[in-house]
Amino acid sequence: KIASCSPTLSRTDAGDPPRSRRDSHMLVHLVTDTFNTGGGIEHMFQIVQGLPRLDFRIFARPGNAAGKFSGLGNAEACAQGYRPGLVMKTKPDVVHIHQLRPLLAFFLDPLASYDVPVIYTAHGLHIRKYEFAAGALARLKYKLRFRLEKHLFARADRVIAVSREDQDFIKTRFKSLRVDYIPNGIDPARLEQVRPRKIEFGNEFSLP
Repeated sequence: KIASCSPTLSRTDAGDPPRSRRDSHMLVHLVTDTFNTGGGIEHMFQIVQGLPRLDFRIFARPGNAAGKFSGLGNAEACAQGYRPGLVMKTKPDVVHIHQLRPLLAFFLDPLASYDVPVIYTAHGLHIRKYEFAAGALARLKYKLRFRLEKHLFARADRVIAVSREDQDFIKTRFKSLRVDYIPNGIDPARLEQVRPRKIEFGNEFSLP
């Protein structure tokens, strides 16, 4: 369901009553820019689905994929934006941001501070698109973007890079040591589970 961003978590399975946050369960606030279909929303869906023992709220502006989380009993979608005051209204255990705009909203104020960890996953580095562009305007954009991203990454308690190349860039160019590498994608072990079934079907129906 699309929540009213209230201090309760609601089960979204048919017939299940609303419930409050489960005792002793960690509450994670996931934050992105919009609830639009795409890799970012899918990535967060897999996080929520894969960690059923944790409680989640997902914050973003309205979009066509807000209902994607409606079948997950440990999640609540809040399609009212990502203002820090809204996200922090009910104190989470951790805030995990997945897009640069919400990260900017959290740390635009140089004096902003939060009493819970703020983690940022960099799904690619926007600055890279200016590296090979020619012209004075491109160089100016690169310098401005570099300063902005370096400042924002330094404010996050932890940065997650989804490629080794991005991790190295953040470490060497942004001089940030609080960066970890966690690859995007699917677990290759799941493909290995599919292979025997594929062979079984092939033998059954005489497929090559």
